Amino acid sequence: MLSSQRFVDAANALTTGASYPAVTENQLFDLDIPLPSLDEQRRIIAEIASYQKVIDGARQILTGHKVRIDVEPEWPVKPLSEAAEIIGGYAFKSTEMKRAAGNGELPVLKIGNVGKDGRLDLTDIQYHALTSDLSRFLLHMGDIVIAMTGATVGKVAEVHRDNLLLNQRVGVLRRKQNAEQKYLLHLLCSPEFYDFCQRTAGGGAQGNIAPRQILDYEIPLPSLEEQRRVIAATDAEVAQMEAVRELIPKFEAKIQRVLNRVWGNGEES
Repeated sequence: MLSSQRFVDAANALTTGASYPAVTENQLFDLDIPLPSLDEQRRIIAEIASYQKVIDGARQILTGHKVRIDVEPEWPVKPLSEAAEIIGGYAFKSTEMKRAAGNGELPVLKIGNVGKDGRLDLTDIQYHALTSDLSRFLLHMGDIVIAMTGATVGKVAEVHRDNLLLNQRVGVLRRKQNAEQKYLLHLLCSPEFYDFCQRTAGGGAQGNIAPRQILDYEIPLPSLEEQRRVIAATDAEVAQMEAVRELIPKFEAKIQRVLNRVWGNGEES
């Protein structure tokens, strides 16, 4: 009950102090909570625990899962430069960025938007006008971006929308005719590529890796037909993991509904 959002909101409403908001013990003890019988409390605990087990299990699966491609021994191994090129981002000036989009302004993808889970997080985004000289830094759906500086150097994410501008310290990788973009994505999302970038960059939190260094990374490069077979198998595996990921908010909502129901009963008693 004390960790439910309703109780937290009620406690926050009582806080005082600008720098260090605080609430007293007496104020907390004066707050009401639903208090059913012990048998009902145990039933509620068991129901919430069953949902929490699903959440914990899903998180454990996602933490332990890494996409790995089964490489055939006869596949040739080539430097990444034979399959793709990398374009670095533009050094946008912070003074020219805006917090809200205006007429003709586009979101700018920064290194902080490349999440540690291999996804883009665009919740904290800034905007810049698109000009003709910036067109080469325009991202499109399906592009692969790579963090090239800092503690997360080597993190890779796929762009899932058009019309983003690429900031410095992030590179965009684009395939050549002998490679499928999705095949390269699956290869570069691997722990092996991330470890390679971390080792190559050096410098700890301020490590930096150059495009030419990334392009030296060796990859298995089979025929386009084999690459498409790998993509189909890996996409199916990724879809299964997405289904597992969706269990977490679903069962968190179930827990919240239980708490809301208990609070409702508490008001009626």
